Amino acid sequence: MNKHSEIRKELRKFYDQVAENFSSTRKYWWRDLHFIKKYLKREGKVLDFGCGNGRLLDFLEGTKLNYTGIDASGKLIKIAQKKYPGKSFLQIENEGRLPFKDKEFDMIFSIAVFHHFTPKMADNALGEMKRILKDDGILILTIWNLWNVKYLKFLFKSFLKGSINLAARISFKYQDQIKWRFCYWWTKRGILKKMNNFEFKIIESGFTFGQKKKTKEKFKRNIFIVAGKK
Repeated sequence: MNKHSEIRKELRKFYDQVAENFSSTRKYWWRDLHFIKKYLKREGKVLDFGCGNGRLLDFLEGTKLNYTGIDASGKLIKIAQKKYPGKSFLQIENEGRLPFKDKEFDMIFSIAVFHHFTPKMADNALGEMKRILKDDGILILTIWNLWNVKYLKFLFKSFLKGSINLAARISFKYQDQIKWRFCYWWTKRGILKKMNNFEFKIIESGFTFGQKKKTKEKFKRNIFIVAGKK
């Protein structure tokens, strides 16, 4: 098993273990992302890449978009199916070609997923997104901005152990236990460069602030990118 397969297996195990608790903390759409409503298509096919418990569907309410959600965690998929009966959810366990036709989707969302991807894993995901997105389609990504005091301590500890990569495991408290999940410290510049390599056209990019607005960029909560095809 190669490094990336091990990371995917570890993440799948983590989210399966904490699925119920994790889902209970993800009941609502992110308030700081409501501005992307201006990019919503009213109809067509939408893919939720890393759908978790399916809460994107609440954001899409009122549209005629035909929704499909995919996730590596079978437990989260089951929660989503129970929460949104009649909607299409698929478990995708392995990296590689997605089970969709070329240019199938009008919109692709990937909310808070890419911080679990190494650059090589991001290459695979972006390549598949490019393949299955229609020529006039819209891709919306958000990625945790891990360059702040809350998370940098994990990266620092990883460096002390001899790591030279921008990757570490971040803790998650679950039933009085500490669980760990792999994360990669993407910069906005780094992910934009990746997307340019796959010839995505950047429509808008920046940072969101969460509930408490901060003035310094290093404390901003999420990187966001809205893109189309060139």
